[in-house]
Amino acid sequence: MTYWFKPHRYGIGATPANRKGWLVTIGFMLIVAAFLAALLTRDNLSLELVLAWAAAFVAAEMLFIWIAWKKTGGVWRWRWGSDDIGK
Repeated sequence: MTYWFKPHRYGIGATPANRKGWLVTIGFMLIVAAFLAALLTRDNLSLELVLAWAAAFVAAEMLFIWIAWKKTGGVWRWRWGSDDIGK
């Protein structure tokens, strides 16, 4: 199985490891940019619209984090550098 992400060397989380990981990351950033552009180009912002945007953003972020977590070659945990890799 080819993993799309690799664990960070410092901290917690993952970094894109190949083309598929980068495509998912760039796709997520484009979705967030489209949401933000749609929100900021509105003439009349209402609380309901901002809350709907926030809910859509959180849903997209949760989906991205879930995909990265499932496609990471290793466990997501706190790491302290190269001495911590492989332990």
